[in-house]
Amino acid sequence: YLIESGRLSVNKKCAKCEDSMKIINSNNHLNKKIYYCRNRECRFSKPIFYGLRINTPRIPISTYLLAVYKWIENVYEKDILRNLNISKASYQKIKSHLLNFSQEQNSYLEKEKLGGLNKKVQVDETAIFHGKLDKCPSNTADETPGLIWLVGLIEPETGKIHLEIVENRSSITMINIFRKYIHNGTTVVTDGFRSYPSAVASIEGIHIIVNHSLGFRNRDGFHTNNIENLWSILKYEIKKRRGILRSNIEIFLNEFKMKYNLSRKRTSDEIFYLWNVLVDYLFKDE
Repeated sequence: YLIESGRLSVNKKCAKCEDSMKIINSNNHLNKKIYYCRNRECRFSKPIFYGLRINTPRIPISTYLLAVYKWIENVYEKDILRNLNISKASYQKIKSHLLNFSQEQNSYLEKEKLGGLNKKVQVDETAIFHGKLDKCPSNTADETPGLIWLVGLIEPETGKIHLEIVENRSSITMINIFRKYIHNGTTVVTDGFRSYPSAVASIEGIHIIVNHSLGFRNRDGFHTNNIENLWSILKYEIKKRRGILRSNIEIFLNEFKMKYNLSRKRTSDEIFYLWNVLVDYLFKDE
């Protein structure tokens, strides 16, 4: 499959004599194929995945690719290890590549601001406390020990999101977040938290407030359902993992953001698309 899809080159230059190499069968190697120099005087060979990001995995490549697919599907790690019969060390090495991709992808997406004229962005904040989402973050003080504040932004029309850990929910913090992630002139929909008006003003936006004590929609039909749904999905993923260690929160959020932005509807087509994107990434030359 990798050869047919062009991810593995049929011909490579020999590192020893600079002649061309071909792919041949080899029962002495894990994946049954190697690169072999065409020059009879050279006969240099190397593993078929040598020099790629995955750098000669110690498990069959079919198992490797299936593990990537299961990771996208958010299958429990213990189930992946058991069903694919691979070690934790092997899976951690696979995950390290996938998490590197997540970080690179998020860094790229963070350069794209949300909203714009005649476009809406919903913004809300939540808190992670003792590895779980706080049930009532609005009633929680910023300085509560062990609390981690998270600001979320979502563009309802496209589903694109940004998530950022912040030290507090002050006006200055929100202004910095808004200027970083939202285009000037955007219609911003929030609840009535006190830090939002000045943040919206800083981007010359239109501020729509939904007072949740009066209902989930205001009189004009505006709502924050999209961002609230995002928190529900995040809460579910945290619950599946039985909480997140404080030291792993940034790693988890990187994975969550990437998967949400590239496969938010979780359809089979989206998952297969993301799998192909990851395979392209993994089989690039270092």
